[in-house]
Amino acid sequence: MSQEKYPTMVIPEGTEIRLNREGQLSIRTPGNLVIQNSGTYAELESTNGSIRIQEKVNIEAVTVRAAEGCFVEGALTAWRVVAKRIVLEGKARACIMIPDAGAIEVERTSRLVGNFGSEQEIRDVLKRFESKLYPSLESGTGQRSEEPSRFPASLSRK
Repeated sequence: MSQEKYPTMVIPEGTEIRLNREGQLSIRTPGNLVIQNSGTYAELESTNGSIRIQEKVNIEAVTVRAAEGCFVEGALTAWRVVAKRIVLEGKARACIMIPDAGAIEVERTSRLVGNFGSEQEIRDVLKRFESKLYPSLESGTGQRSEEPSRFPASLSRK
């Protein structure tokens, strides 16, 4: 078999790879992390380096943490991204609910959606538009129905 068709993957010492109950991977590595294949992750973390999502790669993650930078050339959908810098390059697309970065750089051909400052800010916005999002929760008297909240538990906490 040709080495050209089967690239080598090096997993640095200290890297942790876990699988959660929903079948999502969590990867925590001490160095740089380069993602070359699309996928869904619970958590991606580089404790001392950067994370790069290459072109044509579509990543969904709950949390992305990088000690230095998170560089996106492809597509990223994440609840929270924590890094010194978030950089969208080329035709990158990112939907980040809560970016936590000292600097966010978006090239002209890139697109960033989201940018809430905290989970409380998201709750406030969702609450403001709750009747538009979930009209069945409102009764004819303007009182809420007795249905349980349809917001995720992480958004319902006070």
